[in-house]
Amino acid sequence: MGYDNQYVDNFRRIGVLEDIKILCLSIIKVFRKENIYETKADSAMSDAEAAKAEEAEIIRIAHLPD
Repeated sequence: MGYDNQYVDNFRRIGVLEDIKILCLSIIKVFRKENIYETKADSAMSDAEAAKAEEAEIIRIAHLPD
């Protein structure tokens, strides 16, 4: 919630430049390969199984009440 409020405040102040800043920082992180990986919850799972489990967890979290 804190990042949402910070984003709105910054967007009101500098507009679309905030989005451009986020995009540029994201591109830099990808090229540096910083924080762009996921760890498997269970190393015994295959990559496909782990991806499905993580997807289910993301959907579960997204539907939690605020």
